[in-house]
Order: sequence, then C-alpha cells, then structure tokens
Amino acid sequence: MYTHYKDLHMESTYLRDNSMEIPIFSDPKTLMKLMSVSRDFLLQRRENCDWIEGVHWFYLDPKQPKSGCRYVTALCLDWLANRDDPEAHKAVLERYLKREGLDRYASVTIDKTLPRLVATSPVPPTVA
Repeated sequence: MYTHYKDLHMESTYLRDNSMEIPIFSDPKTLMKLMSVSRDFLLQRRENCDWIEGVHWFYLDPKQPKSGCRYVTALCLDWLANRDDPEAHKAVLERYLKREGLDRYASVTIDKTLPRLVATSPVPPTVA
C-alpha cells in the first residue's frame, strides 16, 4: 500500500514502493481508483484550491481546458494522507519543487484562514 511520498523512488514514469507501481502523472480515472474517490471529489479539490494548479495538477492544453488534466499522483496521495496536517504536506511540496527545479518559480505558504496551501512566486531581490 502507499507509504509516504518521501519513501517512494522515481523510476521512469512510475513511482515504486514495495508493493505497487504508481504512475507519476495520473488521468482522473486512474487517480480516482488509487484514492477510492469520485470524479466530483477531484474536481472539488481543484475548485476549492486544495490542490494547486501547476503543482498538484495541470491542464494538458492550458488554452483548451476541455482537453483534460493530469495529476501529480504522489502529491495528491500525500495530500490525502496529510490533509489534517498542512505543515507535513507543505514539506513534501517544498521537497518536490526543489527536486524538480521549480523552487525558484514558486514557493508554498499556508493560508491560516482556511488552512490551505498557496503557491506564490518569490519576490525578486531588490537592487541596491
């Protein structure tokens, strides 16, 4: 069964733990099966900004959203496992962004009012 994102290893297009292969990117049907949730659940996570566009999920063609979307499987599974602990999920997101070289384009903060994770662009350094 799914252990924890940090315990999984990248191998080509799959994440592998001791018992199963998990695709790095999932279509909605695959993610629904892995998480045992409905399509509406996935849509609600996107609409409620529980999952960050461009981090947890992305459109195949941003100019045509009806083209479909894909999810970063391990991040979505980690969110499910840590949905009551945003700090733990934030740490996983930061490791993911750093590993993928995306940490210079986005950072993750926790919106204390909801609480929810928010991707923000870093502030460029000021020139003295």
